[in-house]
Amino acid sequence: MSVAQLIEMRKAIVEVMEHSMKKDIDFGVIPGTPKPTLYKPGSEKILSIFHLGIRPRVEDLSTPDCIRYRVHTEIYHQPTGLVLGEGIGEASSAEAKYQWRAAVCDEEWEDTPWDRKREKWKKGQSGAYCVRQVRADMEDVANTILKMAKKRSQIDAVLTATAASDIFAQDLEDLKEAGLDPAEGVTPASVTQQQPATQQELPRKEAAPAQTAQRSAAPTAAAAARPSAATITPEQGKRFWAIAMERLNDYKKIQDYLKTIHGVGRKDDIMAIRYEEAIKWAETGEVAD
Repeated sequence: MSVAQLIEMRKAIVEVMEHSMKKDIDFGVIPGTPKPTLYKPGSEKILSIFHLGIRPRVEDLSTPDCIRYRVHTEIYHQPTGLVLGEGIGEASSAEAKYQWRAAVCDEEWEDTPWDRKREKWKKGQSGAYCVRQVRADMEDVANTILKMAKKRSQIDAVLTATAASDIFAQDLEDLKEAGLDPAEGVTPASVTQQQPATQQELPRKEAAPAQTAQRSAAPTAAAAARPSAATITPEQGKRFWAIAMERLNDYKKIQDYLKTIHGVGRKDDIMAIRYEEAIKWAETGEVAD
C-alpha cells in the first residue's frame, strides 16, 4: 500500500468505529488505558467493511495435563485472494479462568477435597466479596479454549493486516481478565457479600491450608509460618504492579515473571510469603535464588 492508501484505511477504520461500532460490544474502554480494546464482533465488522476473509489454522499443543491450542489466522482480500497478513493466538487450560468455576451449591463445596477448592476474593462496585470455587473439568472447557485461541488470533490478524494497532489494543481485555489491571469487575448478583476478615470454615476432617490474604503491607511472621497458599492482598498486588510498570512499562514481561518464577497467572495469586521477593524484582529486576 502507498502512504495515501494507509491513511485512507486508517480514516475508514476510525469512521467505522465512530458510526458503526458499539461500545462494550464491538470494543471496550478499560479505565486507565490509552486505547480502546478491539473485541471479536468489532473485528468482524472491519473484515466486512474491507471485504477481507480469514483462514484459521489450528495447532493442538495439548498434553495429558493441559489443553492448549495455538491458532494462526491468515487474512486475505476476498475479491483478489491477495494475502494481507497473519495473526497468532493461543489459549490453554493453565489459565486461571479455565481452572476454576463457581461451586454449584454448598453440598458440592463441602464434598470437594480441600486441594480442589478455594475461596477467591474479588472487588466489586459494592465492596469486596468472596466466591467459592472448585476445580473445573478440563474436558468441559476444551471447546471454549479453542474458541478463545481463535478469537485472539483473529483480532491479532485484523490489527496487523489493517494497520489498526495504533487505534485499538488487543491484549488489554486479557490483561484485565488476568487481574493485572487496576480496574475491577462488577459484583455478580448471584454472589453474597461477605465480611472480608472472615474465612469460611472448611470441614473439620480435612487439614485445609489457610487461604485468607494478608491484610498488612508485608507478610507477618505468623503468615510466613503457615503451610498454606495464602496470597497477597489486592493492595499489595497493586503496589507490586505499579512498581514493576514504572520500571519496565511492559506488562507482558511482568506476566512472564509471574508465570516463570511464581507459577501464577495473576498478580493477586502471588504467595504472601514471597511478596517481598516480588517487590525486590519489581524494583531492581533481581530474581531470588
